[in-house]
Amino acid sequence: MIREHVRLDAELSIDEVKLLQVALARRVACHKLGIDSSRGTNVEFWFWRQQPAASAAVVREEVERLIAARSVVRPNRTTDAALADQGAEAWHERRFGAAFAPNAAPRYSVERLFSDRHVVHLGAKEGLGFGDAFTQAVERIDRHLRLSFAALEVHALRAYSPFLSRPCIDDYAQGPSYAEDLFWLSRHGSDRVDTALQNAPCLKIYIEHRQRTLDKLARFTVKGPSFRFERKPSNVLERLPCFTQREFVYLGSPADVCAARESAMVCAAKALGQLELSGTVAFANDPFFVSGDERRDADTPRRMKLELRVNTPGTQKTLSVASFDLHGGHFASAFGFRMQSEQRAWSGCLGFGLERLAYCTILKFGPNPSDWPDAIRAEAAC
Repeated sequence: MIREHVRLDAELSIDEVKLLQVALARRVACHKLGIDSSRGTNVEFWFWRQQPAASAAVVREEVERLIAARSVVRPNRTTDAALADQGAEAWHERRFGAAFAPNAAPRYSVERLFSDRHVVHLGAKEGLGFGDAFTQAVERIDRHLRLSFAALEVHALRAYSPFLSRPCIDDYAQGPSYAEDLFWLSRHGSDRVDTALQNAPCLKIYIEHRQRTLDKLARFTVKGPSFRFERKPSNVLERLPCFTQREFVYLGSPADVCAARESAMVCAAKALGQLELSGTVAFANDPFFVSGDERRDADTPRRMKLELRVNTPGTQKTLSVASFDLHGGHFASAFGFRMQSEQRAWSGCLGFGLERLAYCTILKFGPNPSDWPDAIRAEAAC
């Protein structure tokens, strides 16, 4: 058995790589085929082969032919999707906030958060409790974000219950493992499991607009709990199964939603800088709401998600504290909202994880509000 490698510079999403893998497996006789696309756009194909079944030249030829065909790997982009992707690419790797020294010692530690009872572990099923300092940080940061975005544009306030019905979930959820990532509820003594807890508060805004017609860009803000089943082991405060999000949501024409993303990202970067946090914007490839088939659709943006990742005090790591998801026409199609002009509608949302922001703030500045940045130090921030 001989291991062969083929390397080429090709910009492929994870779903496109999987599709290409399937297509190659049908065309190349090999014992095992794998693809590593973790290093930017440099994709490495490797396989174990038995002489003379396959060769690197055969694989390279097939890869280049499939990419050139585009009908197999990537359809031609519509103008809206292409412009949306260009806007996202302009943000990738952009820095925000003041200069940051990764090795600088934080004022506080995770261990002290627990030992000083600013965070309390209540039990395996009960989760965490938060004390006065942590709760104040969450509330003041939330108020700072609302005021920052209110200065940008008026966002209509919304509040909803956290429950989702199975029929509603079936309307919009297309990800292959979506149901596994939800917290499902059942009534005691009943085998019926038909209700789940929301994994994002913004979902109710799309449901509220079912079959409605929009005459212009609509802006909303909503705060609520998000419930997510986290499989990755990590610091317990960095991956909470239940956390609070402040979201800013946009419904309108593709051009208006893309413009709203641009202004919202500028506002978000400025607001985080005023919290004296620094970091980088990066692509993320885990939108929870779309299937692989939909992501290959010509009308769907490829760069659907941008994360604002903050440098975690005292470490070399970054932590995602906010993300902008550009849904394209996914939720508009699922719930039937549209533009009055008969132009198709798009949606997008920017969500901030408030507990993660409070966590980074206290690690960097300590639990005393008098030591916090000006934007959240004043008593009026409560």
